Amino acid sequence: MVDFRDRAVKIRDTILMPLTEAVLFLSFEVRALRYLGFQSFIRYKAGISGRAISGLRIFYTSTYFMIKAESADKELALDVLSRSFVDNQSVNFIVRQDKKKTQRIRTLMDYSFELCQHFGEAWLSDDRKACALVLYPHKKHMSLFAIWLDVKLIVRAIGLSGIRKTLSREALVKKLQPKEEKAYLWFIGVDPEHQHRGTGSKLMKDVIANANRNDLPIYLETSTLKNLPWYENLGFQVYGRLDLGYTLYFLKREPDKQ
Repeated sequence: MVDFRDRAVKIRDTILMPLTEAVLFLSFEVRALRYLGFQSFIRYKAGISGRAISGLRIFYTSTYFMIKAESADKELALDVLSRSFVDNQSVNFIVRQDKKKTQRIRTLMDYSFELCQHFGEAWLSDDRKACALVLYPHKKHMSLFAIWLDVKLIVRAIGLSGIRKTLSREALVKKLQPKEEKAYLWFIGVDPEHQHRGTGSKLMKDVIANANRNDLPIYLETSTLKNLPWYENLGFQVYGRLDLGYTLYFLKREPDKQ
């Protein structure tokens, strides 16, 4: 007699499982092509070494993509972050408060984006509605480019009258931050029209996964009290507070044990 059970197992192992894997792989390739563009996708598949390929890398989880933002994505990233932080206490503490406030906030985001591209990473969600800027302070070094960015930030965002206040704030922040290698999550924001849909949480989980791969703790600060439970649900713990006329909360997340 024919053993139908054995035949079913054989069909599953030789046909159905390889077919399923092929469909999943093709789905991944199509999405990568869509978000990278044809030329970047070809370079990615060709395995170009160095900065070119590292800038094209896509991190994939079972349900989400995280795309490394390139220079061509900067305006989109600035749109998302500027809109997300327009009423943020910490941001508005730094930038000059006048009729150009919106543009000054955008200048701050531009400054942060450029630094993270050179000494960290800038990420977009796969739908490009969220952005995260991650800085690696241990990789940052003094350069003419960094000095030029500082000058532009002072002139276009902080203003001469705000230099002393900003430097004092930064000194207090650095005093509380532990001196260890870290992934510093400078900004993470979702376009206001697409908030409360899980986009920020998905992007944050990918940021966490990337820090885990690098075996680095994540540090961040927030002045938004209502966001603390969200961070805590994602494994962050408050390790400090600073009174600046508003309360700035310091949070840390240790890398997951492998």
